[in-house]
Amino acid sequence: MIPVLHELYEETKRLAVAGSDLAAGDPKLHKIAAVLTKMGEKAPVFKQLAQMTELLANDREESAERLLSLSSLLHSVLYTQGTTGDEGEWEDRSDEVTIEADTSFSYRTIEPLLEALTSKGSGRLQVIEQAFQANAYHDLRLVQPLLQALDDSYPDIADFVAHHMLPSLGEAITPFLLGDYDLKGKRSDARRLEVLGEILREKGLELYREALSEGSFQVKIAATSILADYPDEEDAIMEETKAKKLEVRQAAYEALVKSSSEKAAKVILEGLSSQDNDWLIYTVARSKSPTLNEGLFRLVKEAYETYKEGETKESKRHLSLLLYGLKGKEQENMRDLLQEIAADEQVPSGIARDAVTMLLELKDEKNLLFVEQICANKQRSTLVDLSFQASLQLGRTKEDVFDRYQYYVKKTRRDPVGKVILEELDERIDFVPALKEWEPIYRYYYMENNERNSGLEWDQRWLSLFQSLDEEQLVYRLSRSVEEEGHLQYLLAKVKKNPYFSSQRGVSVILSLIQSNYEHTFDVMKDMLIKTDRYADSVKFHISSIVHNLELFAQLSPSYAGELEKVVQEEMKHPKLKDKMLEVVYEMKKREGVQV
Repeated sequence: MIPVLHELYEETKRLAVAGSDLAAGDPKLHKIAAVLTKMGEKAPVFKQLAQMTELLANDREESAERLLSLSSLLHSVLYTQGTTGDEGEWEDRSDEVTIEADTSFSYRTIEPLLEALTSKGSGRLQVIEQAFQANAYHDLRLVQPLLQALDDSYPDIADFVAHHMLPSLGEAITPFLLGDYDLKGKRSDARRLEVLGEILREKGLELYREALSEGSFQVKIAATSILADYPDEEDAIMEETKAKKLEVRQAAYEALVKSSSEKAAKVILEGLSSQDNDWLIYTVARSKSPTLNEGLFRLVKEAYETYKEGETKESKRHLSLLLYGLKGKEQENMRDLLQEIAADEQVPSGIARDAVTMLLELKDEKNLLFVEQICANKQRSTLVDLSFQASLQLGRTKEDVFDRYQYYVKKTRRDPVGKVILEELDERIDFVPALKEWEPIYRYYYMENNERNSGLEWDQRWLSLFQSLDEEQLVYRLSRSVEEEGHLQYLLAKVKKNPYFSSQRGVSVILSLIQSNYEHTFDVMKDMLIKTDRYADSVKFHISSIVHNLELFAQLSPSYAGELEKVVQEEMKHPKLKDKMLEVVYEMKKREGVQV
């Protein structure tokens, strides 16, 4: 096709969608018309196209008709430029390409997947995943769209198709993959190699070797990952640990970490000694190779000895980094080394914390006893939160726990020691399960701790201590009754400061009163409801959270339903809050068995 005709075709197509009136004054059309005028000296049809293009570009009047006329003539010219196929003899190669797919699916079934594979925009990955789960993609009409999806602009789609869908189509698609594969290409070509690796397995070793030695860095990374499954290719992968490109070196080390050979372990341990390879420790941390883990333990001991000989910024950094790699691993004498590091007063508290955390994870009684006592060392008092965890794991009584740690809590959050133990208590002390969802702090930060806190009991002496320190949230959560002297007055004084269902403090006090079975909780909540309704317009940005918090009324006895309904009908004005409260009243009546 003559380029200028293709350019004009694209412009007419654009104007047909955007509007023909946009053609007026379009410099691109004027430029095309000039080229066609020159071509018209040899062929009259080009001169006619030029004139029609100029007319369209010069005047908005009758632009739609002119665009239609130009498009009709242009299509006729383009038709004469076409060819029906390449010359030569036809060769039947159908026996060589047999894709394990058919066309038994109705078009209606495959249309959503076809649209997702060939269009742009959000929501496509979900459609593709659903088709995969339903196994509704083995259709000849989808083969080319699936292959083209390897070039999709959204990487998650391209990766999903490469790793989950294309390999199941079998060796029949290898000619198509190889036809588009570029050894020096980008990520899409790396994906093609990954699919070939899944399909061909050891049959494609020469292809993978070539990719490793001569490919672009993206293709090298894919080849390295594939060859990691073939022990005989280990030497070639080791060479790539010296590559200039960081991404290639990372892929090579990732591959070697999967190996259990001594050669691979040696190369990795040598890599850990380089300052440029700090990132490598995070890869090594995932290794399960006994040889590599033994070597890493030796490196940690050597790094600690170097640190003791003379503390430097580099020796501290190196020790901390290597120590991270030992997390979750068990080696002979590792406990002794970790205890020595933790107890060494010359070791910074950050490194000591790492060592103690690892001892906690080992969970045997000897280590837990060591961790429990570590905070008694003044230099290690900031590890009191870990000592607290050890006491809980050792099953200390609630009285013993209070006696051991009250001193540290009294230091308050202004002190580093008090801060860490109080933050630990923040994560440990909860409202009863039925009330947790109304505490914003719990919802956003502590939901993952739900299981580890189940079954914990607390000495009620904590309540007086928290009250004296004005640790509001801890007081609210720990409260189980209002019999303690001054406790009820403390709660009621707090709610007076923020008597609204939009206030975190107000809601927390209500939660505490419900949890404590305070007999006048309904009266406090009723007063809060009226005040919240009165000032609702001034806190309109919090309406959704207020609506959620109003559901707390459903935690009360259904016997309050009648009185609550009267308050709602007679005193509430805000429509959204009033509607919500009527729903709550309805649910309370149902629980009480009242006809509604």
